[in-house]
Amino acid sequence: MRGSDLRTTLKGQLLFRLEAAQVWSLLARATQLVSGFVTLGLVAHFFDLSTQGYFFTFNSLIALQVFAEMGLSMVLIQFSAHEMAKLNWTEAGKVEGDKTAKARLRALLIFALGWFGVSGILLVVILIPAGEWFFNRAVTVNILPANLLLHWNLLVFFVSGNLIVTAICNIIEGTGRVTEVAGVRFAQFIGGGFAAWIAIAQGVGLLALALQYGVMLVIGITYLLTYRRRFIWDLIRAKLPSHALAWRREILPFQWRIAVSWLSGYFVFQYTTPLLFSTHGPEAAGRMGMTMQVFSAISSICIIFVTARIPIFGRMVANRIQSELDILFRRSVVQSFAALVAALMLAMILLTIVHWHEFSISTRLLPLGQSWILALACIGSHSIYVQSVYLRTHKQEPFMKLSVINGVLMAGLSTWFIPQAGTAGAVAVYTFVTLCISAPIGTWIYLKFRSKIVAVDSKI
Repeated sequence: MRGSDLRTTLKGQLLFRLEAAQVWSLLARATQLVSGFVTLGLVAHFFDLSTQGYFFTFNSLIALQVFAEMGLSMVLIQFSAHEMAKLNWTEAGKVEGDKTAKARLRALLIFALGWFGVSGILLVVILIPAGEWFFNRAVTVNILPANLLLHWNLLVFFVSGNLIVTAICNIIEGTGRVTEVAGVRFAQFIGGGFAAWIAIAQGVGLLALALQYGVMLVIGITYLLTYRRRFIWDLIRAKLPSHALAWRREILPFQWRIAVSWLSGYFVFQYTTPLLFSTHGPEAAGRMGMTMQVFSAISSICIIFVTARIPIFGRMVANRIQSELDILFRRSVVQSFAALVAALMLAMILLTIVHWHEFSISTRLLPLGQSWILALACIGSHSIYVQSVYLRTHKQEPFMKLSVINGVLMAGLSTWFIPQAGTAGAVAVYTFVTLCISAPIGTWIYLKFRSKIVAVDSKI
């Protein structure tokens, strides 16, 4: 799509508060949010506190897949969006247009398949024995849940398969099919959620998490084979230069910065639960995991107001229409934060009622004071995520050094304070790093970068 055509289209879109892509993405995330809360309720009802701890420790450990992704998921969306500035979808379900752009898109797909294929295998080879070592090493646990290691192995296998499916979907999303991919995720969240609920209610324990990812994998594969088989095969079999995209020169400089940020993010968001598990037992890990899951679900749905427009942002950058980009981005940010504040206030009112009336579920969550502190920290982490979307749209990752600092501080302080103070130490460390280090420094970096972009745009 040419710059003038894109500008005309976007002017029309700016008359509306939400585009179709946002609506579908919000619907998918809303489904994920509702599904997540239903799962939390079922976990609290059917699992004892110890099994709840294992459940959320499973979630945190499986998040180690970020070491397999190495930031490539975000790169795929951004790079495919830039190439689509010179390509268009045809009625036959293929992309046509500039041959160089199509060759680069093909190279991106082949690279993604190779990367995630190898990464999926490595994930299985590493995480299965690592999980066995971790759970057998937990000195605070006397009796392991039934079939624990079998359930862990199945979970790792299904998550590894989802890596490849997600990679292809990210490329399709970057080509502009945001609404379509959001619909697939909507189906995955519904199907996976129902599978997990039925499994939990039937008393199969931790197997529920593996079944959830298994159903999501089946839905993803079905979508690709049924609706996007022509797109995939056309690119793979196309007689186009295989060296059209240089990973070392073009992708790596962007990817490794995102990878470092994501790897650091693991220590910021996931490290505390396994550490609590190993030092204070599954009960403490369960309370921390469930409470963090509540705030993570809220933030994930509110960020959609921004992330649903990533392909549009990418095409705007490629076509150098910076002023329209800034207008659309500012509106997206306002929508995102308005939704976040409203959702956090509602969540905290409900949590306050639960604690004041001493409902049984209150024993599954962190103390009320710690929850309020985490709610404030959630706002700070959300601001960093929003700003990172804008910067990555320009294929930049100036947050890399800050991410490393955050990860090192979080890992170091958590390792020191959590064994002594438990969940209170975990909350204190996370809030300090987020509000006192990450948010203020990140905002300064974002404003400095944006001022350079505006200055360059004014000279064009």
